[in-house]
Amino acid sequence: MAIVGEQLLQPEAGWQRIDNIDNNFKYIGLWKKDTSSGLYNNTGMFIQENATIEEVNSSYITFAFYGSKIRIFHTRYASHSSNMKCIIDDIEYENYNIHGETIRQYLAFDKINLEKKIHLVKIKSDDGVRFDFDCIDIDEDGYMIDLIETKLTKKSTLDSMKIGDIIPCRYTVPISGKVGYFSELGSCNCEGIDVDTSSDTPDGKFYFIKVDDNKFISDRNVQASISWNELNKNKLTCKMLSPTSLVFNGKSSYVSIPIEKIRTTKEITIKIRVYLEDWTVGAEHRFFSCTQLGGYACCYVPKDRYFRIEIATNHPNSPTLYFISGFNIDSSNNGWKTFYILYNGESVKIYDEITLKLNEKRNGTIIYGSTNHLVLGGEAGGGFSVESGTRLTGKISEFAIWDKAIEPETIENNLTGNEENLICLFKSTNAIGDTLYDLSPTKNNATIFNCIKEYDNSNKYHYTIPSGGIAYNDDITISFPKKALKSNEDYNYIIKESGVLNAKYFGYLAFNKTTVNEDDCWHSPMDNNPYITISSKKEKIISSGFRLTNRNCPSSIMPPATCIVYGSNDNEEFEKIHETSSFPTTNRATSYHYFDSQVEYLHYKFSFIGVGTSVAIGELELFKEYEYKNTSSSLINKNQGGWPIENDWDKYIRNSDLKGKIIVGDNDIWNYRNMISLCKEKVITGLKDINNENLDTPSGNVLIPVRGKIEAIDDLSAKRFNICLSSSVAKNIGFRPMLITEVGEQHG
Repeated sequence: MAIVGEQLLQPEAGWQRIDNIDNNFKYIGLWKKDTSSGLYNNTGMFIQENATIEEVNSSYITFAFYGSKIRIFHTRYASHSSNMKCIIDDIEYENYNIHGETIRQYLAFDKINLEKKIHLVKIKSDDGVRFDFDCIDIDEDGYMIDLIETKLTKKSTLDSMKIGDIIPCRYTVPISGKVGYFSELGSCNCEGIDVDTSSDTPDGKFYFIKVDDNKFISDRNVQASISWNELNKNKLTCKMLSPTSLVFNGKSSYVSIPIEKIRTTKEITIKIRVYLEDWTVGAEHRFFSCTQLGGYACCYVPKDRYFRIEIATNHPNSPTLYFISGFNIDSSNNGWKTFYILYNGESVKIYDEITLKLNEKRNGTIIYGSTNHLVLGGEAGGGFSVESGTRLTGKISEFAIWDKAIEPETIENNLTGNEENLICLFKSTNAIGDTLYDLSPTKNNATIFNCIKEYDNSNKYHYTIPSGGIAYNDDITISFPKKALKSNEDYNYIIKESGVLNAKYFGYLAFNKTTVNEDDCWHSPMDNNPYITISSKKEKIISSGFRLTNRNCPSSIMPPATCIVYGSNDNEEFEKIHETSSFPTTNRATSYHYFDSQVEYLHYKFSFIGVGTSVAIGELELFKEYEYKNTSSSLINKNQGGWPIENDWDKYIRNSDLKGKIIVGDNDIWNYRNMISLCKEKVITGLKDINNENLDTPSGNVLIPVRGKIEAIDDLSAKRFNICLSSSVAKNIGFRPMLITEVGEQHG
C-alpha cells in the first residue's frame, strides 16, 4: 500500500486516477498549464513563478467528488510550498509539505474512511509559497461532480424546478462558427463544456439555472468563436432543437457509413432503434446492410412478422456465404422498437429490447469481401449497389456498433460515446446538414441522402440569449474632483506630484476634466516610482474606485503599468487600499478600478510604475456609487452594468441571489470572469467602447452589447459591459443560451 511521501505512477487496486485536465477542477488565481515529462499524462497546472505572496494566497483549486477516499498528487520541488492545506467539507486537515528534491507524481496527501458521499475539496498554500497540481486518486467507483451541483438542486424536468434549481442539458456543435443543437435536457450525464475556455465545437454538458417563472439561463458560455450575426440568423428565438429521428421514405433515402474504421471480424454487437408506423404492412423494410459482398444485413418482412439477420462468415460447413436466421416479432404494438444483434464467433443472439428472441450456434469470423460502406436503409450484400432494391420506409433514431458481444442489459440506454468497445454511435440528434456525426471515438461520420429530419415541436419552450442593456449605466458620481482644477492648490485641495518632466506638466492637469492635447496631462520625470497625492483641506473624500484616462498623444502615450493606491488621515501613515495592473495602453483609453469597499480619507496617494521610463496621466478621478441607484443611460462606460437595469444580465446574473440560494453575482455559479457573452439587443447610437472611442460599423454590422470579461477593467464583478461588432468572432467571446418557456410555471 502506497504511503504519503512516495512517488506513485499508477493508481492502486480499488482506486482510479483523475487528471488535472478534468473540467470539474476549478482553478482560481494565476494558474498556467505544464507539459513537463513525468507528470501524469504529461500534464499539470502551476502558479506562475513571478506571483506575489498575495497572488499565491488568493490562488487555489476546488472541486467535488463522490467517494470515500482521496489522494492528492503534486510535484515535490525546491521552490514549492512546505505548508500546504487541504480542506474537505470545511474541515481543515493537517498541513503537508511539497518542498524538496524534485519528485513527479508525488503522493503528498491522502484521506481514507470518509463517508461515501459527495465531498467538496479545496487545496491551497498556507505560507504564500507557490505550488503545482498534478492529479488525484479516488474510489474506483467514485466520480467527479460539477461544483454547481454542490450548491444548487438538480432536477430532471422543467416543471419540477423552483427558482435557483438547475437542469443539465447537452449542446453539440459539429461545425465551428455555426449554431449547434441542444439535446438530453434533464438527462445529460456526459463530460461538461469547459467553463473558462468553452470550445469552437463543443459537445458536452452545461446547466440551465431557473431565474424566473419562465426563464432559465445557462451557467456558462457553451460555444466560442461564433458571431452575433450567425446567432441572429435564427432570430435569437429559434427552437434550435435536435432532430428526434431520420425519416426514410423508400428507395431514394439512405445513410452511407464508411466501414473501414468499424470492420470487426471476431465479435460484434449492433443496436438499432427503428420506427414503423404499422409493423403489419409493407413488402420489406431494409434496416441496414453492407453495399458489396460480405458483412451483414438486417431487414423486416411485415407479412411474415419476420425479423431477419444475415452475417457473412467463414464457417467451413456453410453451403452459402451467409448465415441467415431470424424470428417473429410481436407486431401488435406499432411505433418504436429497439433491437440488439450479438455475434461472438460461436453463436448469434438477437434481442427485442432486452428479451432474447434468437440464440443459434454459428462458428467463424465475419468476412467483408469488397464491402466499403454500411448503409442504413440500403440493400444487402451480394454485389448490389445502394441504388437498387428495397429500402426502409420508417424512422431511425439510433444506430451503434461495438467490437465485442455485449448483453443489452449492460448497455446504457443513454449512450454518450465513451463506452468501452464502442466503435460507432449515430444518433439523430447529431444530424446536421447532410452529415450524421459519429459520437464514438472513431469519429467515422456518415453522409445523409434524402432523409427528412423530424423534430419534436411539442416542446413549449425556445432558446435565445440574455439581454444585457442597450447603453451604459450612469450609476456613479465623481467624488474628486467635483470641479475642474486650475492649479495645484485652491481653498479645498492640494495636489502634490513626485516631479514633472518639465514646467508645463503639473499635477493638476490630471484633474482638469479635459485631455485636449499631448500637453493636457501630468507627466512625471524619468523616475522608478512616480506618484501623485490628493489632500483635502476640509472633508474626507469618499471613494469606491478610480477612473484613469491615458494621455492624448498617440506617438507617446506613456501609460502606467501598475498603480498602488494608499489612504491616510494624517498625511504620515498611509494604508494600502488597492493595487492593479489592468491598464490599457492605447491613446485616451479609459480604465475603471474598484476598491473592495467604500473608504473615506483626507489624503490619497497614487504610486505608479510606468510601461516606459515615465508616466503620463490624462485624467484621474475618484468616484463613489450612487446611494439609491436611480439610473440613467450613458454613452461612456462607467462600469456600472447595462441600462436599462431591468435587463436579463443585471437582473439575474449580477443582482439576483436566486431566493437566497447563492451569493449575488457568484462567479462559481455564472462563470463570467474569463469569457465574454454576447447579448441580444442592439445598442443605442453613439455608444463608445471601453477605450471611449466610437467603433466603425462596416456594412452588414451593428453594435451589440457584451457582458463578462473586459480586459481594461480590473473589477471582476458581473457588472462589466462593453460593445463589439456583430460580426466579431473570438476565442473568448461566445454564446450563453437562455431558455424561455411559453407558459411560466409557478414553482417558486
